[in-house]
Amino acid sequence: MQTDFFDRLSKYSKYTTLDELNYAVYVSLKHKYVFIETAKVACSSIKLTLQRLELEDRNFKRDVFQDVHNRQFSPLLRLQQIPGFEERLLKGDDYFRFCFVRNPYARTLSAYLDKIKGNSTREKAKILSQLGYDIRDMSIPISFEQFVTALEKQPISMMDNHWRHQYYSTYQGTINYHFIGKLESFDVDFSFVMKKLGAEDYYRTESRHATSSMMRISEYYTDELFDRVYNIYKIDFETFGYKKGKPFL
Repeated sequence: MQTDFFDRLSKYSKYTTLDELNYAVYVSLKHKYVFIETAKVACSSIKLTLQRLELEDRNFKRDVFQDVHNRQFSPLLRLQQIPGFEERLLKGDDYFRFCFVRNPYARTLSAYLDKIKGNSTREKAKILSQLGYDIRDMSIPISFEQFVTALEKQPISMMDNHWRHQYYSTYQGTINYHFIGKLESFDVDFSFVMKKLGAEDYYRTESRHATSSMMRISEYYTDELFDRVYNIYKIDFETFGYKKGKPFL
C-alpha cells in the first residue's frame, strides 16, 4: 500500500522531489482548498494568512518569521497525510485549487537579489560550485549575467525551487486549477481567493523577502538578457500569458 501511495504521488513530481511536493502543497479540510505555493511569489503573505484562517486567529503571527516556511509548524496538511488524496483533493470541484505566479523576468531577478546577491548560503553555494568557485567563500561576487548563464545549463530537475520554472513548480498538466492568480494583481487576486474561502478580513501583506525586483529591471537587464531569460522560461511566459522583452514594463 505504501508503495502504491508513493507511485501515485510521484506522477505529480516528475521534475521535483517528493519532499518538495509535500512541502509545496497545503491542504485545509476545514475550508476545503488546496494551495500550491510558488517560491518568490508572495508565499510568505499567503501562507501566514492561511495559517491565521486555519487557526481562526486574525492576529496570529510567527515570533520567528522564517517559521512560516517551516512545514512542520504549519497547521495545514500535506498530501501525504490524506488517504485518497487524488480523488478527494485533486479531482472534481469539492476542493478549491489555486496557486500564484509572477512575471519570469521579475521572479528571476528577485531570486538573484535575495539568494545570490543576498548571500543565502545554500542557494549561492550551488551557483558558486557550478561556476567553478570555492563554495566556502560567500564573499565572491556573482553578476546577474553569470547567474543567468548558470541557469541556462541547469536541468529542470536540478534547479532550486526559487528559480525553477513555475510551470513545473505548480505541477501544471497534472493539477487542474480553479484559479491561478498573479503577483502583478495580487491584492485583487488574493482578495478573490479569500472571498471564495469566506475569509476576506484575514489578509494583510507580509514582505520580509521583498526585493523590489520589478522596479530594478532596467538596472540589471540588457536586451540580450531579456532574450536569454525568455528562452529559459518560455513555457512560463506562454502558459501564464506574460510578454517577451521590454514591452512588459
